Amino acid sequence: MNTKLHLVLVRPIYPSNVGFCARACGNMGADSLIVIAPQCDINEHEAHQRAAGAQESLKNTKIYATWDDFYEAHGSGLRIAFTRRGGKNRPVPQLTDLLDHVKTKIPADSWQDDIYLFLGPEDDGLNAADLELINFQAQLPVYGKMGSLNLGHAALLALYITQDFLKKPLLMSGFDNVISKPSTKIEFNSKSVKEWLELLGQDVSHPTKSIASILSNMVLRAAPSSRELVVWEKIVQNSIRLLKKVKPEDKCQHNSK
Repeated sequence: MNTKLHLVLVRPIYPSNVGFCARACGNMGADSLIVIAPQCDINEHEAHQRAAGAQESLKNTKIYATWDDFYEAHGSGLRIAFTRRGGKNRPVPQLTDLLDHVKTKIPADSWQDDIYLFLGPEDDGLNAADLELINFQAQLPVYGKMGSLNLGHAALLALYITQDFLKKPLLMSGFDNVISKPSTKIEFNSKSVKEWLELLGQDVSHPTKSIASILSNMVLRAAPSSRELVVWEKIVQNSIRLLKKVKPEDKCQHNSK
């Protein structure tokens, strides 16, 4: 599924929030940030400051003066508006439930190319006239008593849920792609541990209850990374080399203490 994901801000008021949303797009791999009828200058210093490392997302923001201009440029795709204006007569589903409905009930060719997520002004959100222009309405999960979300937080959460639905490959900061690449098997050299302990005069003959088995299990229960295991092995090998240089009579004196 090669769906393009777009975040659309309608009449945003504060440059800082536009910057936050640009950063959210950078974090979550959104294909574009779109702004309709902005009520602020999105090129202000505050916007760039809040965008932090996502300056490219902010720089490439597409701005449209009206809804008509937006629809002229983006005529097709799935459109989801976020609102808390639901009620008994107009229930608003959670985004996860709505996406499941779309996947099972709506022909894929009508939505798989582009998905647009719409967020309204910070003060009062999307109005009724805005909502009439959008395919679906949804709400974001909130577990606490504070029902409203900051615009940047709402953008981040909405993008994450949608990317998770689209099964986009996940990138973790500071690591390689942990989904598309097969995980490597962690190798632990138990033989070197036994050799090290034998040089220290320890009994390692018992298959499960020896100090070698206990120490090996302790290390593996800590779930070390491959790099950490390399460091561990270097320490053990250096200890073995040093112990082999010790004279036999010195070992006897050490073990008798």
